[in-house]
Amino acid sequence: MNQKNTNVILGEQYRTLWGRDWLEEELCGLSFRLSVPSFFQINRAQTEKLYQIALEFAGLTGTETVLDLYCGIGTISLALARRAKRVIGAEIVPQAVEDALRPDTVLVSMMLVNNELGTLQPVAQAAQAIRDAGSPALLHCDAVQGFLKVPFTPARLGVDMLTLSGHKLRAPKGIGVQYIR
Repeated sequence: MNQKNTNVILGEQYRTLWGRDWLEEELCGLSFRLSVPSFFQINRAQTEKLYQIALEFAGLTGTETVLDLYCGIGTISLALARRAKRVIGAEIVPQAVEDALRPDTVLVSMMLVNNELGTLQPVAQAAQAIRDAGSPALLHCDAVQGFLKVPFTPARLGVDMLTLSGHKLRAPKGIGVQYIR
């Protein structure tokens, strides 16, 4: 239960009283693993109809790159992936990222600090979730907004790659840093 005055229904702590702490659901012929904080459409039949209409409306030819922002566990992303060249999902809930990991996931990318809200993102928690899931995916961190404001090292964050931009130090345009473990 969330006791804060927000539009968020769930709180920050979850306790499993019996059984597994996750569910497995099927949607559009795909299987998804769901944990408590992960979003999932509960009306499966209507969701499948909606996704089919979205696929038809998108008119994908197999050459497109599709962005699925706030993708949750990736239900729309994976439905679109059947008809697009590439799909990129963006999500900030670490547990949803972990739930969305599949054997063919190659990269997870996160901002260290959200550039609009200034919120610190749980990069180290996501790194641990990727390791706990046994995923081969690499973790990239866009640390531009946190550079010289938030103390961090790539090792403490647990990232495989990290990028910085020189414009935060008044460096010439185009100057940046790419760290690769």
